[in-house]
Amino acid sequence: MPRLRSYRFACLVVLLAAGGGLALAQSRVPTDRPLVELEDTVRREPENADAHRRLGLALHGDGQLRRAIESYERAIRLAPDVVESYLGLSDVYEAANLRAEAESLLTDTAAAFPASIAVRVELGETRFLAGKLREALEDFQRARRMADADGTVREDQKAFILRRIGDMHVHMIRFDEALAAYRNAVELAPGDLDVRLALGKLHLRRNRLDGALREYSLVVDRDPGRLEGHEGVAEATFRLGRFDDAAAAAEAAIRIDPARLGPRYRLAAARLRTGPDDAARAAMDAYRELEAEARAREQREREIGSVQKAALAEALDGNPERAVVLLRDGIAAHPRAAVLHLNLGAALGSLGRYADAAAVFEGMLDSGIGDSEQVRRLLDEARPAGAGR
Repeated sequence: MPRLRSYRFACLVVLLAAGGGLALAQSRVPTDRPLVELEDTVRREPENADAHRRLGLALHGDGQLRRAIESYERAIRLAPDVVESYLGLSDVYEAANLRAEAESLLTDTAAAFPASIAVRVELGETRFLAGKLREALEDFQRARRMADADGTVREDQKAFILRRIGDMHVHMIRFDEALAAYRNAVELAPGDLDVRLALGKLHLRRNRLDGALREYSLVVDRDPGRLEGHEGVAEATFRLGRFDDAAAAAEAAIRIDPARLGPRYRLAAARLRTGPDDAARAAMDAYRELEAEARAREQREREIGSVQKAALAEALDGNPERAVVLLRDGIAAHPRAAVLHLNLGAALGSLGRYADAAAVFEGMLDSGIGDSEQVRRLLDEARPAGAGR
């Protein structure tokens, strides 16, 4: 059984279990069982590490991150040799934008599980998000060597790693190396549309428009609902001076996602070159309106995310009361932000202030904020036994 080599890592798990929960992250352990059923299983089988891990995932998806962390920590204590539990913890940090903590966690996990390709890939992803391109590239290259030496790794999984190697080279402006990586990925998985999209994008960056159009057209042919394929066709044909084709491709992308900014702009630009003037003006007006809405939405999301990150940092530093204050201030600025209300209720519950937590959830129900089924479940947990509304 591998042992963790870092005391800091072991302490980190304990701190997480004590802290309040904020935010969601992607799933790692598939579960299609209802939350209530998983909770019942844990009560019946308190020493079942897999049940705790799956409960942690379900709670994470339900927004109950504090309880999710407790479940992951319990799973690790019961089965410290199961890597999925550590990857689940890394998701928590990534979702909260605590990338330094995520990198630290994954670095120690990689040391504890040196044969895990999944951990090495995830460490590369985390370092990439932190802007550490060289370190990320080294992680993906190491993952590739590990995958090549492991006879059980599928070709499509190897292609994914090669694509990420290519992506790192692109960000480092090393286009020849990126092209080689993408082509190797295509050889392994010719039907992988993500690789084709990456190759098309690289051709666009190098102004190799025929190559870009070839890759994007292949994506559209194989998956007409793939938004990025239509966007790429629109960009490539526009640069080739085929403005009617560019407009048609942009309109196809807009039908898939009317809120997408890129196709709106490309449609307006193409219409300006083909006329009539009223169609061009209408397309440009639609783009500008959508752009303004997107800017406002992104600003709101940044502010909410900043509150979440700051509150989580306070909770991890042992200042849950300060986390509560930050969340209340965030709600004052964004009163309809369900995630802040949910995390405030969770933070109050972690302090044992169940009546206050219940009041938060009751206010959400009264105001129609968030998923009512989820909020009612949290309210039931916050209330004393036998209390009703």
